[in-house]
Amino acid sequence: MSPRRLNVGCGSTYRPGYVNIDITASHVADLHATATALPFTDGVFQRVDMIHVIEHLGYAGSLHALAEAWRVLEPNGMLVIETPEPEGSFKRFLDDESRTSRAQLLSWIFGLDAPGYAHRLLYPADLLRRMLDDAGFEALHFEKPMTHLYAPGQRVTARKAGLPVHGVLAGLRRWIRTSGGVDLSHQLHALDFERVFIANALALGGASPAPGDPIGAALANIMTSPAAAVVWLELMATERVRARVDCERLTAVARAAEQVDLAARMAALLEGLVDDGTPENDGWSWLRGRGMSALVEALSAAPGKEMTALATALPEPVEAAWLGRRPVIRSVFEARVAWMHDRAVGLLCKGRYKEATKLLEQAARSRIHPFYPLWNLAVAHAAAGRLDQSIGMYLAAIEESPPETMPALTRETVIACMHAGKWVEAADFASRLPRGPTRRKLMDAARRRGPPLPPLRTRPVISGESYHHEPDPE
Repeated sequence: MSPRRLNVGCGSTYRPGYVNIDITASHVADLHATATALPFTDGVFQRVDMIHVIEHLGYAGSLHALAEAWRVLEPNGMLVIETPEPEGSFKRFLDDESRTSRAQLLSWIFGLDAPGYAHRLLYPADLLRRMLDDAGFEALHFEKPMTHLYAPGQRVTARKAGLPVHGVLAGLRRWIRTSGGVDLSHQLHALDFERVFIANALALGGASPAPGDPIGAALANIMTSPAAAVVWLELMATERVRARVDCERLTAVARAAEQVDLAARMAALLEGLVDDGTPENDGWSWLRGRGMSALVEALSAAPGKEMTALATALPEPVEAAWLGRRPVIRSVFEARVAWMHDRAVGLLCKGRYKEATKLLEQAARSRIHPFYPLWNLAVAHAAAGRLDQSIGMYLAAIEESPPETMPALTRETVIACMHAGKWVEAADFASRLPRGPTRRKLMDAARRRGPPLPPLRTRPVISGESYHHEPDPE
């Protein structure tokens, strides 16, 4: 009889009485497989151990690993996790004065700089508890570790329980990992997908409070990924989940959205947005609204007419290599606009101002994080001697500016006003700066109304400047 206990990520530790698996070509493993796509059928193990595994997977990867553990466990089966405990680890590092001990603790916290040995995330107990709860585990018990006894770790045991919706999510996550139906290789996109699609799926399956608009939540999932929505809705029916929506009708809409290539039509909407702009403050909200309206029309259409309704309500699809199989979520579309901005910065550095200005104008018109495109437009106009246009762009950037960047942006606006001979405006903006030497210097220059003037900025603004880091000196 084969063992009914599974040791995931065994490394060099072979445990008798277990099926031992590892992703590397370790000679001690019985099978080579990943924790996020276990090569076993449902409900075949009494116990699954993940001893120092999840810290290597990152947040999204750990969620998929927990879903796989839930899937292969029998009802009431046990999951055992050991992983570094972050608060105790950091405290011991700060308190220890030995260089040798501190070096060892850094390896404990961050792992080793070698393939497969780096740690991507350490999990506080409250986060780990929430992840296990969302994955369908209960009877959580935190206790002292049984491995790495002298390092600050944590051990948690949990029992497979949960609702049918947890089986749905386990199946959905397995489909994502094995089919590549949704590209979640980018960690930020994976987290955004969790925040939208998975949160809606949990709520609609009864694992969390019902959303205010169940139909809207289901349609939002279809817009995020029609292919994933088809799998999700079919699993809801298969697992006999008491869904808060009509799964059969929504499946027809999801299939229609997949057939008309809804994602490519959303990409076409973005192309129109960067060319024509929108009067709304948030371009993503406008895009999402258009997509949701089209899906509502498809849901209201006669059976069999869903494709026609979607094709009528949305523009023709465009080839969008940047989208591929990525979900239709804010972070993906933000990344596309950020690419336009960063490409423009490269062109500015090469003196290709006309091409750069066109890209910056498109990025700004999208109204999807227009702040840095507007700031760079101000710089580009100033470099070309178009001071009135530069000041206009500075004023537009100020409207979008987060508090952290306001002093640097205001300082540059003051200087642009001085070079344009707008002394009253220069003094007004200078008065808004924090008290200090910079403010005094600019106020004096504005009152003097003459040379020498501080130089105009002509170098491009890098994304994150004055927010993530200080700019390079002129």
